[in-house]
Amino acid sequence: NDSVMVPMRDIFEAFGYTVTWYDESNSAAARKGSNTAEVKVGTRTIKVNGTTHNLPVATQMIDNTVYISARGVAEGLNADVKWDPATRQVQITAYGVTPIIKNTTGFVKQEAQGELPTTSQISASTIKTEEKSYTFKDSDGNVLGKLTVDFPYLFNSGVMARNINNTYANSFDEMISNIKKSRAYTALKYSEDYKPFEITGETSVSFLDSGVISSRLVLTDIPVLKDVNNVYCLNISIKTGRAADVSEIYPLGKLTVRNICYNAFKKLVNSDQGKYFSDGVQRAENSLSSVQYYADSDGITYYTKRGALSPKAEQVSVTVPDSIFKTIAEGKGSTVSSYVFDTDLSYLSMKDFGEAVLVPYADYSDEKHTVEVGRSFYTDGKAYTRVLIRGNLSGSAEFAVANDYSEVLRPDGYGEYKKIK
Repeated sequence: NDSVMVPMRDIFEAFGYTVTWYDESNSAAARKGSNTAEVKVGTRTIKVNGTTHNLPVATQMIDNTVYISARGVAEGLNADVKWDPATRQVQITAYGVTPIIKNTTGFVKQEAQGELPTTSQISASTIKTEEKSYTFKDSDGNVLGKLTVDFPYLFNSGVMARNINNTYANSFDEMISNIKKSRAYTALKYSEDYKPFEITGETSVSFLDSGVISSRLVLTDIPVLKDVNNVYCLNISIKTGRAADVSEIYPLGKLTVRNICYNAFKKLVNSDQGKYFSDGVQRAENSLSSVQYYADSDGITYYTKRGALSPKAEQVSVTVPDSIFKTIAEGKGSTVSSYVFDTDLSYLSMKDFGEAVLVPYADYSDEKHTVEVGRSFYTDGKAYTRVLIRGNLSGSAEFAVANDYSEVLRPDGYGEYKKIK
């Protein structure tokens, strides 16, 4: 199969691993600290730190020596493997050391130094993708379809890396479960006339300075699964190993982040009423809890559930530039006269309350605004400060911002302040 096979024991021992052969199970295991790589003769998989990876050819026993494919070495050691057909050499580079295997003259051993990267060294170079697949079958074992995608995987040791990889694994399982729960899939199971579907996908992974790994999987659009999301996003903090909110990428409160997302979708819906539901703005607000996001250096791209805003049953997306988030995050100050008004997203960012607080506002791109701070008051055990925004065209608008930045109120016309959702 055009695969280069290399001696497992010689390679792994060169990098400081201890290799043990288990005769009863016809398998071998390489260990170094908390790192393990296990193979079984006759199988086409290697298990690295508990996670199974597929190999192009089966592991073999030749002259009492276990041989694995060069791909297996790459998976087991997180190494770069190169084949030089001119010299018939395999060059393996890991941890700054390059032992060499020669097909004709055997193994030239060079002692390796160094350890696997620690959790604090997690970076873009240690984030890779691996092929994952799943076959959908009905109760009789008939194949309904197959999904094959590249999914993120972190090639690091330690508890945090395992937590992150467990989160990735759980996300894949959840995606499969959601497909199975869809109405279209349920109908497909009982259809007598169907052809098995084939789903593939394209994965993007971004490592952010904030320590968040953002990934996005875009699946091919399958007409028979018209109510299934074709975009799945997952954002993980390397500090916790768990899902990360946008507020962990930018130093903003969750209310602020929520309003940025809402106002972006609101503007999108209002820009083309014919493309979206007539009550699209309300639907956007109602669907915020299920919105996904992908983050990269350009900003945040939000995705609704399929069919949430559009009669065409598509996933709607909108991108908020990185500059918007940074402008708001850097807008903290001590005087209320300093504020940011962005007409594209329709918000006013107040900067005198310790952090940026978004206040929903109208689209008046040509207006000049002044801001005045009123007296504080208490209601329901919480302190608020009155804020008056004056526009030279639209008059004025009054708000009350909670002193703990948790919410914004607006008067209802009867003197009562009501919470802005």
